[in-house]
Amino acid sequence: MPYIKKELRPIPDAIVTMVYDKVTAVRLLVEILSSYLKLFDGPKQDGIINYTLTQIMRRKDFDGSHVNAETSFIFTSLNKEFRENPSYDKFERCCGLLHSMTKEFERRGWMTPNIRRFLEKETDITDSRMVEYEDKKIKENGDL
Repeated sequence: MPYIKKELRPIPDAIVTMVYDKVTAVRLLVEILSSYLKLFDGPKQDGIINYTLTQIMRRKDFDGSHVNAETSFIFTSLNKEFRENPSYDKFERCCGLLHSMTKEFERRGWMTPNIRRFLEKETDITDSRMVEYEDKKIKENGDL
């Protein structure tokens, strides 16, 4: 019988919404990953993020050339863990992560033109936000 009490409906309703709304599902998955990462220190966090993103990108159906659940998850995860509440350390970690992923994909022969473009785009986004952050710090602390 589908007629359950109203106080029992929020979780099933959320599940139904996520089934039909990939944006909501991506946000929830990013929050789950973010919560999991808080159990570990920085280097382990970076390894877990690298593993997760690499596994997504290694799937045969990963395209990377257009916005979908996979690319949205990667972009949103990088934003949440590194680009929001910016710091020099976070930008350096993100740049290192993207560089390491690029090198490993090349070394292992997993690199495709779409993956290369996707990683370059994510690197460019990180670089531009780092420039904004450094310009802000120049104004706050003075130039060299």
